[in-house]
Amino acid sequence: MNALPSKQKAGRYPDFLIVGEMRCGSTTLWELLERHPRVWFSEEKELHFFDNRYDRWEKGEEWYREQFLGAGDEMICGEATPDYLFHDRVCERIHSLVPDVKLLVVLRDPVGRAWSHYWHNVRRGRESLSFEEALREESSRLAKGDAQERAHFSYRTRGHYIKRIEHYQRVFGEDALEVLFLPDLVGGAAGVMDTVWRHLGLEAPSSGMDLNLPQRNAATFPKSPGFDRCCRQAMGLARKSRLLAVPAGMVASLTRKYRTYSGRARMDENSEF
Repeated sequence: MNALPSKQKAGRYPDFLIVGEMRCGSTTLWELLERHPRVWFSEEKELHFFDNRYDRWEKGEEWYREQFLGAGDEMICGEATPDYLFHDRVCERIHSLVPDVKLLVVLRDPVGRAWSHYWHNVRRGRESLSFEEALREESSRLAKGDAQERAHFSYRTRGHYIKRIEHYQRVFGEDALEVLFLPDLVGGAAGVMDTVWRHLGLEAPSSGMDLNLPQRNAATFPKSPGFDRCCRQAMGLARKSRLLAVPAGMVASLTRKYRTYSGRARMDENSEF
């Protein structure tokens, strides 16, 4: 089922969505947008409604509208779930509910995106393979059809931007979609944001608005991925206990500098992407 029955319920629909792509700067764009006095975001940045993570599509239209209850009449509201560009059926689901929504996409070099995605998984204890092994195993992992594996291990596949963007353009029309690029955002946020304000029908904010790029999702890299993964798993189990949750958090904080470093891991020049 791709369409939900139309009902008049409390709340409202979003005026815009940041639909992608993961590890491309969507969090940076979200924070810059949030600084505009007329922009309001759902309390939870990534609602994962249309891609049905956590079975949220089944919660229905009323639940989704309620996520935007706090937006005043003078505000435009949105959410940012960068998985929306990637997953099947999401485009049609969005169109079935909010056909006039404005869409924003942030992209970067697919190789750099995949490398960042890989280390994101390593840091979270999801990935035990080397980068090269993960690329070789990607097709078989995705073929299993498991939604979580498709989301987490789609290093190369997520970089197939063009066909997904063209699909969104066919469904919504080219004018609904604004495609941005991370190097442009890093190199001149003011110019990129002027494009974004126009796309959303907003006046540019006063010159006093801070457009310095936020330090979001700053990368740290495990000194020993295997050891770090074991530590994370142990602390995750400890946090499920009322008695151990606080000590586990303290241990995690105190040992982080010994488990990770803030330098940049380099890709092997011989890696075949």
